[in-house]
Amino acid sequence: MEIRKMAILALLGTTGLTACDKGSDSAGEGDADTDTDTDTDTDTDTDTDTDTGPWNADTIQMEAYFTYDSTTGEIVQGMLDGKPLASSIYLVAYNGKNQSSLAPDQFCIFEWALTPGPIHLNKDYDPKTYWTSFDLSQYAMTYSGGTTGGRCDDMESLFMSPVSKKKDLPTFIGAWGFGYGIKHIDEVDPDTLDDWENNWNKKTDWNDAYTYFSGGDIALAGDDPRSIDLMFGYVIDPKTHELVLSDDAAVGIPLETQAGLPTGYFESQIMYVLGTGG
Repeated sequence: MEIRKMAILALLGTTGLTACDKGSDSAGEGDADTDTDTDTDTDTDTDTDTDTGPWNADTIQMEAYFTYDSTTGEIVQGMLDGKPLASSIYLVAYNGKNQSSLAPDQFCIFEWALTPGPIHLNKDYDPKTYWTSFDLSQYAMTYSGGTTGGRCDDMESLFMSPVSKKKDLPTFIGAWGFGYGIKHIDEVDPDTLDDWENNWNKKTDWNDAYTYFSGGDIALAGDDPRSIDLMFGYVIDPKTHELVLSDDAAVGIPLETQAGLPTGYFESQIMYVLGTGG
């Protein structure tokens, strides 16, 4: 069954999964506005069906949040107002039809915690193209239904590939070989960039924001990586790793001008989801 890119769906608001409070909407001077509220779904379906049976995950989205020190090439503990910033990569698997209902519950959130230290690089990502990459099989993974009750235990399949009764859900997801990589924005396919620009609905002009972009790519099932996210970076204090604020706004890093991943706090914005449309 073909897995293809699809229009974005802002699932975050329904799952309770949220980004850094002062990182996503405030890139400081030259604000790139990385608000994740990009929902273009105008479906007026008022289905309130609350079936509790098994369900198929036919759509996925992935995003990343982490703090990086380029002098060591390692994940470090970022801080905001003296509190630790999480470093994680998230996969949300869900049923597209159920997601358009008033009370979606057919979803599950998988989290890989990026512990401070050296990055486990992913062999599916060419280091000549990617600034860095993550082999998620080398990181501990947990899962949950978020704050609004996603039914992980009833997830029967992913893209119609059944969850084996002999394996637990983390083992099943792990077998897909998910990875994530980050590259210069100019390495993203021009047709993809045109598509993203056409769907850009931020207060900041696309061309003005472009200098703050890099690309985030997903890999799964041994396929070539696919561009799905925009990645933004924010200035941190190089010694304390505290997020630098200017007038209560995080200060954006112009990633387009960088030759590699700089020191900073990074977070993604979903631009594509992948799904079978079934």
